[in-house]
Amino acid sequence: MKSDIRTVSLKSFAWTITLILILASFVFITLITNSKSGIVQNNIRVLRNGNDNYRRIDTCISVLYVAENNSRLYAVTSDERFLDRYTQQMKTVSSILDDFQEEKKKQSFFNNLYLPQLLENKQIKNEEFIYLRKMVDDLMLFRPEQEQPEVKVTIPVAKPYIVKTTTKVAKSDSVTIVPRKKNKKLWRRLVEAVSNKTADSSEVKIAALHTTTTFADSLALNSKKREVISVSVHDNSLAKARHELNQAELELLVINNRIFSNLQSALKALKTEEIKDVETLRNSILVQTSDNMTELDQLWWGNVAIVLILTLMILWNILRLYKSEKKILEYSILTVESARKKGEFLSHVSHEIRTPLNSIIGFSRQIDFEKPKEDLQMKINAIKNSSDVLLMLVNEILDFSKFESGKIKLVDHKFYPLEMLENITGMLSVLAVNKEILLHKQFEIDQSLMLSGDDFRLKQVVINLITNAIKFTPQKGEVHIWASFDKVNDHQGTLKISVTDSGVGIEDKNLKLIFEDFTQIESADERNRQQGTGLGLPICKRIVDLFQGTIGVQSELGKGSVFKIEIPLAMAVEKIKAEEDSGLTGIGKLLRDKKVLMVDDIKINLLLLGRIMDKNAIRYDLASDGEEAYHLFNTTDYDLIITDVQMPKMDGLQLTKLVRNDSNLLKSGIPIIGYTGNVADDDRSHYLRMGMNDLLGKPFTESDLVEVLEKVIS
Repeated sequence: MKSDIRTVSLKSFAWTITLILILASFVFITLITNSKSGIVQNNIRVLRNGNDNYRRIDTCISVLYVAENNSRLYAVTSDERFLDRYTQQMKTVSSILDDFQEEKKKQSFFNNLYLPQLLENKQIKNEEFIYLRKMVDDLMLFRPEQEQPEVKVTIPVAKPYIVKTTTKVAKSDSVTIVPRKKNKKLWRRLVEAVSNKTADSSEVKIAALHTTTTFADSLALNSKKREVISVSVHDNSLAKARHELNQAELELLVINNRIFSNLQSALKALKTEEIKDVETLRNSILVQTSDNMTELDQLWWGNVAIVLILTLMILWNILRLYKSEKKILEYSILTVESARKKGEFLSHVSHEIRTPLNSIIGFSRQIDFEKPKEDLQMKINAIKNSSDVLLMLVNEILDFSKFESGKIKLVDHKFYPLEMLENITGMLSVLAVNKEILLHKQFEIDQSLMLSGDDFRLKQVVINLITNAIKFTPQKGEVHIWASFDKVNDHQGTLKISVTDSGVGIEDKNLKLIFEDFTQIESADERNRQQGTGLGLPICKRIVDLFQGTIGVQSELGKGSVFKIEIPLAMAVEKIKAEEDSGLTGIGKLLRDKKVLMVDDIKINLLLLGRIMDKNAIRYDLASDGEEAYHLFNTTDYDLIITDVQMPKMDGLQLTKLVRNDSNLLKSGIPIIGYTGNVADDDRSHYLRMGMNDLLGKPFTESDLVEVLEKVIS
């Protein structure tokens, strides 16, 4: 059995480890799958960013065209809105190029372009063009007087005039761009130009042109001459300004052409390089993604396989658990049925054993009352002792069965512990005398102390301990019995009892086994070999547990054992009524002038009851079954019915029911005493509910019968 349990335990452990490993593999594969998925997502993001680069390049081109138009519109209209738009658009281009530059720092072709320088030159030329245009607008205000209608200037001739000379200086700047010899990379120049940074790729030289115009006014000059001179001077200045403006605009157009030409070539180169890089990156990503997708596919199938395995294992476990639960239910049903059958078997066996025991014990007691001769007395004593041992074995088996079914319950009775212990030691002293064993007793208990508890079960424990001590103590040994009662308070206390013997003792390894069911400790000495069922001490322990007490043992091999019990009990207040001596009362006195009907299917039991009644001069009738007894009941008046419970044809319960249902109320109330081998509390309650007045357990003695008669008749 232990080997099977160990095998099942190892299988369960191996199964658990397998499940843990499979779950760990599933988690590991899931983590790898997530990692591969992240790589694929990153590759897709990189490809998407490559497409964004195309859009940013196109955006730069479009914004530059619009900025160019806004700069021209501002130059023509001098509207500040176009200037603001132009500035904002140039900042946008600069920002886009800065961001793109950060991403393309490692691309060599981008550093060889001259776009920043050209854009810077373009900005400078735009500023020059705007300045020159303002100059032209200012010059346009200086129109000759003759071009203005309705304005005439009359110059007097008669008066002399002082000649006044007026000098006007017209300043015009000529812009010259001198590129440096050092070539910066195109990308940096483009960024610096768009971001309106200080130009370091070219030098701007502005040549100042000062035009001095002298106006002479004297009496010698006539008005015609003055007009010719004035128009000529303004025309020359205007023509020169227009020439300079055209020249600046031409240079601006040349720079614009160069800017967009270089920008176009730069963007083409950028786009070509970007396409090349993207294509290389795309191929690399496609290869990597393909490998990752293959691995993901394999991992996915691996996960599917693991999930399927786990599902099958779970289903198999569920099926196994279902089967195990089904088996457990079947076993539980079988166990319950087996326990029921065992109880019925024990009850039946008990009844069958108790029935002949009842006759053996009863007749041995009757013979003992007749005071036989000495040789016959020895035989009678042997019969009595053997029957007592057999009865003890039967009682142990029945008590064990009751404990197994939970039918044992403690009842409270008031008793004197000192009197109980004295009676027990007096009864068992005969066993000690037969083995020449000295029985020492020391009871530290007040004679007036009265306790409340189940004295019958307590007596059963003490008798078992003393009997075992006498049994395992060799001849001329000693057995010591000690008892005391320690008060906890005014109402509670602890009854302590110890039994010490000088017997063979118990090995340390066996001390825990002696309280297990059906356990007998083997001894090398055949004389000390145990006899009995092996249920005595287990039953004692269960009774002590019901009292919520403790039981323990100390033993040394070859030196003896000490058994100690401690039972918590309540102290009783009321005094116990003095019990009358059944011997003084007697059956003859209880049943004087009464007639008894006795029913049993076993004739030897009827013979025993007849001997008891004859000895006490009591009138009686005998019946072998319930039907015969009921017939006698209908034809004869009786004062008492004593019947066996289990009988063929009609048992004692059916007979009781018929008697209680009789139409004659006086006869239906006749006392009925039943006797049976089934003396369990449930059975006893059932019999009493069916109408019996009291119950005797087989085997019973004459004194037991007297005790019951006293309760029923009185």
